[in-house]
Amino acid sequence: MNKAHIDINWENYPSDETPLNERNLNKMDGSIDIIDDRVITLDTTKATKAEVATLVADVTFEESTGIITITKKNGSKITIDTQMEKIAINFDYNPITQQIILTLIDGTKQYIDLSALITQYEFHDSDTVAFYIDKDGKVSAIVKEGSIEEKHLEPNYLAKIKVEVAKAESSQQAAAKSEINAKASENAAKASETAAKTSETNAKASETAAAKSATAAAISETNAKPVRHPPVSLQPQPQVKRHLPASPPVPP
Repeated sequence: MNKAHIDINWENYPSDETPLNERNLNKMDGSIDIIDDRVITLDTTKATKAEVATLVADVTFEESTGIITITKKNGSKITIDTQMEKIAINFDYNPITQQIILTLIDGTKQYIDLSALITQYEFHDSDTVAFYIDKDGKVSAIVKEGSIEEKHLEPNYLAKIKVEVAKAESSQQAAAKSEINAKASENAAKASETAAKTSETNAKASETAAAKSATAAAISETNAKPVRHPPVSLQPQPQVKRHLPASPPVPP
C-alpha cells in the first residue's frame, strides 16, 4: 500500500512558494479522500471481537511432559499432549527372553516380545538350496553340490558353456585322430627299425663271409707259391781248433 498524502512543506509569509490556492488545497482533499476510503474498507473488513477472542495470545511448551499449552485472547487454554516422554531414546535386545527393550525419554522401559515372531519362520531345504543355523542363531543358505542344471544358468553364460563344450569335443576328436596317426607313425618307425636291424645283421654276415673268403684266398695263395731253398756251397768249411783251458799251477 502506498502513501496517500504528500507533504507540501508550507512556508510562512512573506514566502510565496506555497500559496494557499486551489491546487494545494485539492491535493489535501485528494489525500483525505483516499484515507477516508481506506478507513471505510478497514472498518468493513476488520475482525469482530468474537473472532479476535479465538485468536492465539500465547503458546508454552513443557519439556518434561511434552505438553503444549495454547492460550487464546479470551483467556481460554488448549493443551496438546505430544507424549514426547514416550519417545524411545535407546533400545536393547535380550536373546534369552527374545525381547526388545526400549528406554523412553522419561527413563521408563517398554518390552516388546519377539518370540512369536521369530518362531513362526521355518526354513525347508529344496533340491538346490540347503539351510543351516549356526550357534548364534544366524541362518545361512548354501547351494547343494551337483544341483545346478541348465535351467538355473543365465542364458548368455549357458551359451558360452555350450560353445566351450563344442570346442572341447572338437579338440578331443582331433586329439584322438592325432593319437591314431601317432600310433601309425610309431608302427612305421618300428618296422623301419626292424628292417634296419635285419639289414645290419645281413651286412655283418656278409662282412664275416667276406673275411672268411679273404682268409681262404690268402691261404690258397700261400700254398700256390713254390718253395725256394737256399743254394748249397761246395767249398770246404774251415776247421775250428779248440783249445783246452790251462791247468792251474800245483803248489809246492
